[in-house]
Order: sequence, then C-alpha cells, then structure tokens
Amino acid sequence: MRLARDFFTVHGLPMLRARYPQLVDRVAAGLVGDGSDCLGHDDVLSRDHDWGPGFCLWLDEADYTRYGAPLHRDWEALPKAFSGYRRSGSDTGVHRIGVFEINAFYQQFIGQRIPPFSNLDWLRIPERNLAACTSGEIFHDPKGHFAASRRYLLEHYPPEIHCFKLAALCLSAGQIAQYNLPRTLGRDEPYTSVYLVARLGSEIMQMVYLLNRVYAPYYKWLHRGLLRLPRGGEAVYRMTAALAQAPRAKKSCQIAAQLCEGVIDELQTQGLTQSTSHVLEDHARELYAQIKDSALRRLIPIAR
Repeated sequence: MRLARDFFTVHGLPMLRARYPQLVDRVAAGLVGDGSDCLGHDDVLSRDHDWGPGFCLWLDEADYTRYGAPLHRDWEALPKAFSGYRRSGSDTGVHRIGVFEINAFYQQFIGQRIPPFSNLDWLRIPERNLAACTSGEIFHDPKGHFAASRRYLLEHYPPEIHCFKLAALCLSAGQIAQYNLPRTLGRDEPYTSVYLVARLGSEIMQMVYLLNRVYAPYYKWLHRGLLRLPRGGEAVYRMTAALAQAPRAKKSCQIAAQLCEGVIDELQTQGLTQSTSHVLEDHARELYAQIKDSALRRLIPIAR
C-alpha cells in the first residue's frame, strides 16, 4: 500500500496535473479491490502475481465518458518500475488497477449500482465482495464522490441482515459443534471429522467478523484477518489454529465447545440475545425472532 501511494504521489499526481488539470479536483485515486495488497496481507510470497507499483483512478460517469480512454493510455505510459520494484501481473488480475468509472467499479463487486439496497439486495451480495470493495485506501478524492459510496458500504449490514446472517451461522455451527462432531468422532469417520472441523472454524470466524461489524474476506485471509479484530479476534485465531492441528482428537470437541461459548458470551455482551442457554440453536431462534421483514422471514430455515 505504501508503494502504491508513493507511486501515485511521484508519478500519478504530476501526470494528472500536467495533462488533466481539469480533472485533478474531480478524480479519486487509491488502491481498492481483491488481493493481499488491498487487504494488507501481502508478503514475499504474494509478489509473484498482481503485485507492485500501481493504483486505481476513479471518475464519475460524465468524466469517464469524455476522458476515460486517453487517461488510461497515459496511466499505461507511467513507469513500469518504481522504488526497486516492477509490477507482476496475471490474466486474472488484469483489471485490478487502472482507470474506472465509479459505479462500474462497484458494480463488478456488488452486481448493481450503489445503494440504497433492500434487505434481499444485501443478502445476495457475497460478503467477500463487500470486503474487497471496502478494502485498501483512498489516496486522493477532493470531491468525495468515490468515498461517498464506500462510506455507505462501510456502515455494514442493516440490523435485520446482521441478525439473519448471525442466526444462520449460529444454527449451522451449533449443529456441527454440539451434535454432529461428537458423533462423528465416536464413529471414527476421519474424512467427515476433518470436514466438520474445517467448516466449524470457518463459520465461527465469519461470526467473529460479523460481531466486529467487519466484512469477512476471501477464505484465504479469513484466519489471518482475525488478528485485526478487537472483539474476540485473537482468541478465536488461537483456538481455530489449535482445532486445525487436532481435527480427529477428542480435545477438538472441547475446543469446539469453547468456541461456541465465546460466541454466546459476545452475543450476550452486545445485547443481541438474552438467552442463558448454552445451545447455539436457541440463540439462532432468538436472533431470527428479531426479524420483521416478511421477505426475510420466508427464508428462515427453522420453525419460529
């Protein structure tokens, strides 16, 4: 991210001032989207593709129609190497940086123009896509056109979607940890045990992101990203790592129970549920009961 910001400051902004002075106060610049560089997880291994000096430029529809093509040509003409690094690309990452129209940029992630969204609209958007289009940093946005849409998304899910997603994960995680995992271990079914442990870890981690009101990223970064979450992130990082190291051991049931208790404690702390039950399904029912939207209620998978 520092490399991208410095590259924009040294080469991108001077190019805009020299060739597009009329756009300097209307264009936004930054690095947002898919990839470890945008999510803050890049390292030596991630430099093999779609990494290096580069940035995005975002224009409103009228400016993009008029200036998009020549601006992209000038963006392409910027130096290919900077500060000792050369950008590495790939076929899948070819459109991660460059010149974009603001609504089209968001639409590639969320499938529609920026909000307002209905509850069902929110439910249809993959969470990893919301994480991608709210990732990274904005380096330059004098008019705030790009940032306005970003702020709407960063407010996170509306209350009923928040409850719906938490309830669905509570229901599924509870069935795994408090019912199926002990039985599977008792039957000595190795594949199913490993599968259940992996799925349980994923669903507990997704709940931790929700409880921190942060969008869960692409699965590859789900675990590492826990360390940035103040509410239970570090504890769940450690417990899910321990769970992964002993998927068929009897102690995996103990770790699973601790994970469930941690989620229940946080639900109660945040006032999302009042139940004193140690069964996650009971908390799922209480979360579902808070949903009044008839379209969402038709999707609830358990009797109310």
